[in-house]
Amino acid sequence: MSKQDYLKILTCAETEDTSSVINKMSIKNNEYVKGIVAVISNENKLIGCFADGDLRRIINDNADLNLPISNFMVRNPISVMECDIDDVNTWNNIKDLEVQFKKNVKTIFVLNDQKELLGALNRNYYISEFLEDFQNTKSCIMGLGFVGLTVACHISSYNMEVIGYDNSLSLVDDLKNNKTKFDEPGLSNMINDSLGKGLLDFTNEIPKSDIYMISVGSPISDDGVPDLSQILSCLDKITSVIKPGILIIIRSTIPLGSCREVFIPYLEKASGLSCGVDWHLSFAPERTLEGSALQELRNLPQIVSGFSDDCLRKSSNYFRKFCKNIVEVESLESAELAKLACNTYRDLKFSFANELSNICETYNINARRLISKINFDYDRADIPLPSPGVGGYCLTKDPIIYTHPSKKPESPIELGKISRKINNYALGSPNRALKKFCSTYDIKSEDINILIIGLAFKGTPETNDVRFSTSIDFYNSVSPFTNKVYGFDNCLSQNEIQNLGFEKDFDINKIDNYDITGIFFLNNHRKNSNVDLLPWLNSQGLKFVFDGWGCREDLEENDFKDFTYMTLGMLDC
Repeated sequence: MSKQDYLKILTCAETEDTSSVINKMSIKNNEYVKGIVAVISNENKLIGCFADGDLRRIINDNADLNLPISNFMVRNPISVMECDIDDVNTWNNIKDLEVQFKKNVKTIFVLNDQKELLGALNRNYYISEFLEDFQNTKSCIMGLGFVGLTVACHISSYNMEVIGYDNSLSLVDDLKNNKTKFDEPGLSNMINDSLGKGLLDFTNEIPKSDIYMISVGSPISDDGVPDLSQILSCLDKITSVIKPGILIIIRSTIPLGSCREVFIPYLEKASGLSCGVDWHLSFAPERTLEGSALQELRNLPQIVSGFSDDCLRKSSNYFRKFCKNIVEVESLESAELAKLACNTYRDLKFSFANELSNICETYNINARRLISKINFDYDRADIPLPSPGVGGYCLTKDPIIYTHPSKKPESPIELGKISRKINNYALGSPNRALKKFCSTYDIKSEDINILIIGLAFKGTPETNDVRFSTSIDFYNSVSPFTNKVYGFDNCLSQNEIQNLGFEKDFDINKIDNYDITGIFFLNNHRKNSNVDLLPWLNSQGLKFVFDGWGCREDLEENDFKDFTYMTLGMLDC
């Protein structure tokens, strides 16, 4: 909305006689909002308003109309800052105020950053234009993995009807019974609530819908090329139910240029309908963090793009119904690159920390301690702490997708590949620690038992997701060459741990029952640091600890005989 769209409003000074203000209101002038006057200060700041209802009130009270209008005006009238007009919460707050004060607001004042009056909005018209585009629409979320399931539940919590689609019948059946693969705070309650209200359902048959949001995987093939087949399969299914006016939102991470050069031509050819005319397409990337996804869906700015201005408008209005802040970007390519840039940059930061850790390893320097001291009270450093590799579904593939734009720039795109190479090397730090220990003490790895603590790909915020977990990579690499490998994670059940291949019937609270030679702390779950190692140390069964996340720095300075503490950079025994 531009300033030209604001309604003109009559104004008066706070010192002006009430009778004079009434005379202004009685003059017929179609340029101005009827029946209301804005009261402003000498600095053009809005301080009150006077409307027809106030006039009737003071006449009934036989009030002195020669008094200044400040005696009768309504102070602090409902207004919005110009910068907040596109925020859905602004309009929801107005509705809440109407309920609270049991009155309907007809006119809303618009202010600039200095709280100067710019004009007014008709409440009924604007809220209708702003919020009602998708009042009675049905959303179909395609792909019920972590991204799709959380956004489906989030949308349904705003009293919008949502159907979650997935081609896995077993997954659909589980979700209908509120059985989820992901331990996400608040998710189960949200599913149960929305299922109970009839706002959420799950199916493996493509439904007819007004909005289709595609959130399926975009993995990397064995030859290092992004695989878009799951997205194309979704588009195939949409063609069977496509109708004029539908909105398709791509949420999966994709190579730069894919929407315009792959998906739109593909769907236009399959459907015989034109994008931007018969149907609309938007790219709106997901940027949530596992363990806090539902909170971030509420609070994180949502990047939105569209094939055309109309596509962008429709998509933005849709997201405004359940997102606080909308960030519109000028093209599909801008939004595609925004997601890739975010995750590649994160991976790059971690790769620098891990490369620094590799240097520290040569000189037997505690890398985590060094980086903490570098960063101390020095904002320009801000180096992240190193880790035994960088796992998870996104960061293991998105930097590779970043290197595959549809149009190659003149300069090579190398940083994504480099970050992956460095972080993949960091995966080997637990292996190097084990090898160093066995070599120093002339022990065969097949004769020892080890315990891996922290199996999910990350510990903070906590999750039970073991996809692309560095801990599982380590387990797979050492289990053929060690006697026994036990596993423990605060977020995983014993059955889940055993299904990953670890030794059965392990109880971390009964450590005297197990002959553990070495322990590997491989994620940063806060409860990992609470594991009581004293019984093991006292029995002299435990010979070394590799602490990949600084969970047990208390062990570095110890008096235990024949015990070695190792951490990133410091692997000497």
